[in-house]
Amino acid sequence: MKFYSLFFIFLFLNADYPLYHSITFQSGTEWKLKKDKNNIKVYLRESDGSSVVEIKVITTVKASVEKLVEVLYDIDSYPDWISNLETAEILETVSKREIYYYYQADVPWPFRNRDDVMRFVLEENIDNGGVTVVFSGHPDYIPVKDKIVRLSLNKGHWKFTPRSNGETKIDYRFFTNEGKGYPKWIVNMFIIDGPYESVLNLKAFVNKHK
Repeated sequence: MKFYSLFFIFLFLNADYPLYHSITFQSGTEWKLKKDKNNIKVYLRESDGSSVVEIKVITTVKASVEKLVEVLYDIDSYPDWISNLETAEILETVSKREIYYYYQADVPWPFRNRDDVMRFVLEENIDNGGVTVVFSGHPDYIPVKDKIVRLSLNKGHWKFTPRSNGETKIDYRFFTNEGKGYPKWIVNMFIIDGPYESVLNLKAFVNKHK
């Protein structure tokens, strides 16, 4: 955990370090509020003519941007707060701001567990002191595991923006096409309830490990 505190300091002391471009999200379709509870709002919008959906989760937490980055890059802790996550591990540390990690999500029987390899890239917003961690799936990074379904689309970002009252705004967004062909309760678990519970758990985890 201490490494990522130093990592965050490094980023702000090296403003000339080349930045990565944030992911571009869809426009033209309206967000629909799907859940509003415990100061956490979950929105969804669908793309016309495809099975791709975009999810947005908005909340605030009484924690610093540095602390949130520290927790987000502590991959080993993911099963403690990410909903339905069975395992997570770092595969490669490319630099102090870029990593690849593997995760496997637990899916109730009779469906198979899902997995993917994710790439994290951190970029800073010098204007407001915020940070965006852009993530994208790399399904071909390692061979597909037996009886596990590799996700085909997985990208989004975690955006942390400091507020004057000591809180930090969390903007978590991602694309997925995993809803097609599954019963509604499975879809809700992964694109509505799962993101909500993960952010709720993240807030509790951050407060517990201050």
